Amino acid sequence: MTDIKIIQGNKLFDLVFTLQDDTGTVQDVAGASIKFKAQKVGTKELKVNGDMAIVDAAAGQCKYQVQAADFDDPGKYYGEIEVTFSDGQITSFPTPTIIVEAKLPK
Repeated sequence: MTDIKIIQGNKLFDLVFTLQDDTGTVQDVAGASIKFKAQKVGTKELKVNGDMAIVDAAAGQCKYQVQAADFDDPGKYYGEIEVTFSDGQITSFPTPTIIVEAKLPK
């Protein structure tokens, strides 16, 4: 997976993901609720824990709109997408590492 790079404090843009299992099979997310979570490396708390929108359920595509305080601190973040399917099954999918670069002037 290629890192996602974000400039510190940027907001109101979408992070779009296609959810696949470990064999590369796209996961149909029809009727599911989906959360995007991010945690800064070296911390114990979630920095981001927000709802995602489904873009194309059959194609496993979902998006998260970045909010003002989500990535206001430069550094490296772990990401995870948690899907609760309509039958109650919960599955988590990793995201690429998120690198938040300090805004200028540095």
